[in-house]
Amino acid sequence: MIKANRSIMVVIFLVILLAGCELDDRYVYEGQSQNWHAQLDYIEGDPGQTYDLYYTYKGELEDLSDVEEMIFSYEMENQSGNSTINFEGSPPDEKQYWNTISFQGVDVEEMEQIDVAVEWKDQRESFQIKR
Repeated sequence: MIKANRSIMVVIFLVILLAGCELDDRYVYEGQSQNWHAQLDYIEGDPGQTYDLYYTYKGELEDLSDVEEMIFSYEMENQSGNSTINFEGSPPDEKQYWNTISFQGVDVEEMEQIDVAVEWKDQRESFQIKR
């Protein structure tokens, strides 16, 4: 009985120890404007890896029914980028979109924010996502 208890205690200890070990740092950048929410999860330790910066429309999908084009952009230390979605006559059928970005040449530990912008219809909203 004592051996069984010791074995159980050793297993529990190892599980706790392994659960507490995290090899990489995780950074979450998040922010919002009146109509949009943006989020990016970055896990350090994977150089050259690309990450998706998600933009989510906070309103009703029907509000986007007459949108013909959306432009999503970001800017940080040494790089910037954008993506354009053209709906070509069929309205958007979802509320979440993304940019794929890379952190090559960017010191993520020092970076506190990413500037993002969304353009749709005759509107533009710029805001910052911060960690």
